[in-house]
Amino acid sequence: MASERGRARASVAPRAGAAGRRAQVKRARVRWSEALGEEFLALVAETGNARAAAAALGAPHAFNNKMKRDPEFRRRARDAAAAADARLSGAERAFPADETGTADVGTRTADVGTRTFSGKGTCPQPIVPLRTDAAALGGFLRPGRKRVSATPQPVIRRNSQGRTQVTFARAGHWTAEIEADFLARVRASGNIAASARAVGFQPASVHERLRRWPAFKAAVDAALEEVSDELEYALVAHATALARGAAGDAGDEAAAGDAAIDGGAAAAVPRDPIGAMRILSFIDARRARRIGRARKGPPEKTLEEAIDSIMRKLDAIERHEKAFGQDGRSAGEEEGDGQ
Repeated sequence: MASERGRARASVAPRAGAAGRRAQVKRARVRWSEALGEEFLALVAETGNARAAAAALGAPHAFNNKMKRDPEFRRRARDAAAAADARLSGAERAFPADETGTADVGTRTADVGTRTFSGKGTCPQPIVPLRTDAAALGGFLRPGRKRVSATPQPVIRRNSQGRTQVTFARAGHWTAEIEADFLARVRASGNIAASARAVGFQPASVHERLRRWPAFKAAVDAALEEVSDELEYALVAHATALARGAAGDAGDEAAAGDAAIDGGAAAAVPRDPIGAMRILSFIDARRARRIGRARKGPPEKTLEEAIDSIMRKLDAIERHEKAFGQDGRSAGEEEGDGQ
């Protein structure tokens, strides 16, 4: 029976050179040193990601063994991760960056499998749209798919244990390139919802990022402020054209000059003073932040002012009753009725 079991195992075992044979995994042989350990701890303190730091240094198994066998080294690694968690939890931007606007996620560049745990890499520049006409702008805001990044990009997010760390962006998630693209579309249109769908995300995702990342909110507010000024200026120019009418109707030299500058666009605008006043009223209401909400009432009065106002109204009622009586008729009218 023993010989039969041996022959059975030999029959199903992969032969040398067979296609089903698994290749042996070769572990990187890295000689441990105190300098290597300090470099590992520095990376963990910077990123909070021990696994990526060990892979970046080319010795994940060596670091795992070191942390299992050396309690002091394990304590220092956990303290470094906790310090990174405390620092990154207060980050204002979703992407690690320094004052120069470059991504800073490590002190060296090394391969992590097929990925790269990069050092300093320039953040992508915003995409500047070509604003030509309404049709082109509408196509620019047409819902699109999520952009696929050519290289993995570092982001700040929480891991499964709830710690904040620097890691690579997952597929279908926000990256620095997608954020720059979104901000460019907002800067061109002022439409957050349409810009979000154009880069492949729902508006709720943008609102969540606005609550989570103060730097992103500041960038969106700046883009909205910029496009708001441009659109307001365009509305005022259009209202002026409506008030003047066609350039050749009244012989207005200023209107003719504007038409020449605008390429004859003002000549096609009919005279509509009422429409111009509506546009200007809309701008004034918008500046006062009364769009979509109830109009403001009179300012609140103090207690003394309210009492004084009530007393004046009571005095007026008494004077009215003395002059006209309870039924509201004067004494002269009552005598006339009696005659």
